[in-house]
Amino acid sequence: MGKLNKILLIVAGLSALAPFVLNCSSAKDDSGSDAANVTATPAGMVNCDEIAGIPGFLPKDDKLSDLENVGRCAWVLSTGRTTENPKFALKDASGNPIPGGLGGTEHLSSDVERKSGSVVPLPEVLRAESEDARVARWERLGTMNDPGCKAAAAPDKYGLQMDDCQDPFSAGIIGFRKFPNKDFDAQKWDVEQYKKTGKDKDGKIIQAPYLLGVPCGFLHTP
Repeated sequence: MGKLNKILLIVAGLSALAPFVLNCSSAKDDSGSDAANVTATPAGMVNCDEIAGIPGFLPKDDKLSDLENVGRCAWVLSTGRTTENPKFALKDASGNPIPGGLGGTEHLSSDVERKSGSVVPLPEVLRAESEDARVARWERLGTMNDPGCKAAAAPDKYGLQMDDCQDPFSAGIIGFRKFPNKDFDAQKWDVEQYKKTGKDKDGKIIQAPYLLGVPCGFLHTP
């Protein structure tokens, strides 16, 4: 089996297992990361964080009611992480506020990697250096490009070349959301080693700068 097929098999397995093994209460806290990535709402877009506490943007649809817009945000964008918007903050059984940035399918792949020792460098798998490469990504992976994104002109400061998107939480394709990784250590980052094996020279998993999660619609839409 080729390397790409192995990666796709692992990704498919993670997607299938997510509804059953995701444990939000034990997930790591990367609170504060959402607020750092908020930008002004683009014209013609709905800010899902403002109406539902879910980070990200969706195109406006005047046919939808306010409640339907909230449902659309949840279905299309929510990975299950707790909100960092105080307007929608949740409380535990004792009445204490639940911190934002907990849980979410973006933590699932890291948990599986730690337990299995297999690394899926998803930011690199989704790399596209041109619009032609974005088209080829459909042919290579069967993924649908986010129409609100375009190929990045150059790698980012970490050496990764993910799409340049209106929505800073989009990973460039429909069904993947991107969040900063609180466990990322820029001093230990080696992009070439990450691309090669996903592990450092001591065999430890390299923490990438981003965590990629999948929302409800990706998991449950055939």
